[in-house]
This record gives sequence, C-alpha cells and structure tokens, in this order.
Amino acid sequence: MCFVCKFGIALLQHFVETDKPQEEIAHIAYTICSTLKLDSDRVCAGIINLFQKEAPVIRVLHLSDTHLDPYYMEGANADCKELMCCRIADGPAPTPAQAAGRWGDYRNCDTPLRTLEHMLRHITSKHKVRKES
Repeated sequence: MCFVCKFGIALLQHFVETDKPQEEIAHIAYTICSTLKLDSDRVCAGIINLFQKEAPVIRVLHLSDTHLDPYYMEGANADCKELMCCRIADGPAPTPAQAAGRWGDYRNCDTPLRTLEHMLRHITSKHKVRKES
C-alpha cells in the first residue's frame, strides 16, 4: 500500500478514535478517495454512504459444498475400495475401526443428513436475528 494511502487510513482511524463527527469523517474519506482517484466521485460517495449508521444491515448465511449423502449409514464400511464409502450399499464395517461415525467420517465419505440437519438447528437456535426497533 502506498504511503499516501497508509496516511489517509491512519488519519481516518484517528478521527474515529477521537470521536470526530461522522459527517466530518465521511467528508475526509470522500476527499481522500476522490483526490487520489481511487475511483469515480460517484463510487467514492456511494461507498462512503454504505457505512452510515442509517445504512441497512443484512446477515447472510453462506453454506457451500455440504456434500450431502442421503445414503450415508452410521456403522457402514468407511474403508471400502469404492470412490464413495459409508453408504448402505457398502454393508456393515468388518471392524469397529472401519465403521462410519454417527456425524460423518474423514475417509471417502460425504456428509450424513443428520449432520446437516443438526447444523441448521444449531444455527437457528444459537444465531438469532434480533429485530431492530
């Protein structure tokens, strides 16, 4: 990061820490953005307005690559020679060490439905969204 950019950020941080009025901080931020040609004046103003107290806040839950296996079976062979293991078709594990676990398995297995359902129940119960009044 260039020296001028570092200085501008440090200045803004100082203003925030010393409780300067929000309008003054926004004006300085806009001046830095437009003077240094970080983007167009319209974009500089738009980005700064995103961080005003009145700006809407959204919460996003991003779930990716859950690798759900509807055929996962606890106790199935997790050490099979197939591409995917821990399935009903793999049959019971020959030894307890080769058995698929209750919540999943680190070997060639995808996620059991119970794990995904439990995760969603946990998220619903522990990460409540409070309504702003």
